[in-house]
Amino acid sequence: MPRRYQPRKPNRRRVFRANQPRAEDEDNRKRRTVPQKIRSTAQWRKVRKMVIDRAPICQWCGKRPAEHGHHIRPVAEVPEKAMDEANILAVCAECHEKIESATRRGIDIIGLRRELEGQ
Repeated sequence: MPRRYQPRKPNRRRVFRANQPRAEDEDNRKRRTVPQKIRSTAQWRKVRKMVIDRAPICQWCGKRPAEHGHHIRPVAEVPEKAMDEANILAVCAECHEKIESATRRGIDIIGLRRELEGQ
């Protein structure tokens, strides 16, 4: 006797836990800090581009092309000055890392700059 045709069962995709969003990830997205919220806006990208267009060479070392906008007064401390062009330096990636590293260690970057210029 010939076999009867049996429709195939639909493939059920296995959903791996790694591909599912975790509850804590969603919570972290909701709890972004003020600096993160400001830096993710179109307005910040526009201001940053204007600062870099105004000073295409790094304002810290004066050697390499500027790629980053560094806030002189941190956004976390003074969020109302986040979009103030006078508060933003156009710096290269290497100098930006040096400045951020010094700031994390508690070194005043303006004082550091004056010391470097005096040498």
